[in-house]
Amino acid sequence: MAVARPKEPPRKPVVVPEGHAQALHRHPGARLVLFLDGCLRERAIAGAETCRAGDFVIRPAWFGHDALAVRGGARYVNLPLSDDAALSFFVQFGWSARRGRVRLSLGEIDELLADPHAGDAILLHSETQPYARHDADDLAAAAARLRRPEDAPDMAQEAERCGVPPWELTRRFARAFGLTPTKYRMAARAEAALKLIAESDLSLAGIAAQAGYADQSHLTRGLRIETGKTPAALRRELAL
Repeated sequence: MAVARPKEPPRKPVVVPEGHAQALHRHPGARLVLFLDGCLRERAIAGAETCRAGDFVIRPAWFGHDALAVRGGARYVNLPLSDDAALSFFVQFGWSARRGRVRLSLGEIDELLADPHAGDAILLHSETQPYARHDADDLAAAAARLRRPEDAPDMAQEAERCGVPPWELTRRFARAFGLTPTKYRMAARAEAALKLIAESDLSLAGIAAQAGYADQSHLTRGLRIETGKTPAALRRELAL
């Protein structure tokens, strides 16, 4: 099964000015991103990374993440990645984003940008690791509870745990994670469903139940909102 990806990934470096932010979003194809300059902080549902020159991240199709360029902005490039290399990687590590690091001179980077097999070569010769978990504070604990597939926790109780009024919890949570608690839970549910779709042979009804949706129809509506596609179409695209 081919891993969906853009047919011609752009190799021209992307420049992101300091302070520029992107809300949580998803791409329809697997991506390998190499950072050339500056510093960019990327948050996923259950983890976060700060990327600098020489770092790279690889994400499966439809993996949710946001971004903020800090300390002088950032410059990165999307490297070409073959279907075979992407599929092999995600079969090994599962439907999840990972990060790694390469050490290249400016001349080597220029050669890399011209190489149509650059992404494959990086994956072949570089070690990767999962995104770091969010810091273990009160907000991270609240986020972990929101990611559980059971019924959503009462936000008044969460606010009491954190020692703040509910409105203050919502404000602080949105600042820390880029989403309100309600939208974070919706995105986390979709993330759990996408992982199950990619990695398991559960029925769609079973995936709905495990990911915290009320039923299969609820799953379909949720994934259409997140990706524009049905669970069946996503299974054909993501199956590992």
